Amino acid sequence: MLQLLFLVMQYACNGVNRTCQAYITFRSKPPYNTIASIDSLLNANATQLSQLNSVSPNFTFETGETVFVPPPGGVLV
Repeated sequence: MLQLLFLVMQYACNGVNRTCQAYITFRSKPPYNTIASIDSLLNANATQLSQLNSVSPNFTFETGETVFVPPPGGVLV
């Protein structure tokens, strides 16, 4: 629960900061349920993807699990 609270706080733009980090949410579904397959599908950075979700690089997500994905290039315009 603490990790979820941290994630919610991490994504909040509250007007104090002029910019904030953006992330894409993705629902895992085979064959797109591993770090490598989601990385390939969404052109994400596999290292950032595993760190952001606090999982190992060879982790397999459950079907329907929410995965936080950094946008390609790390920036949304």
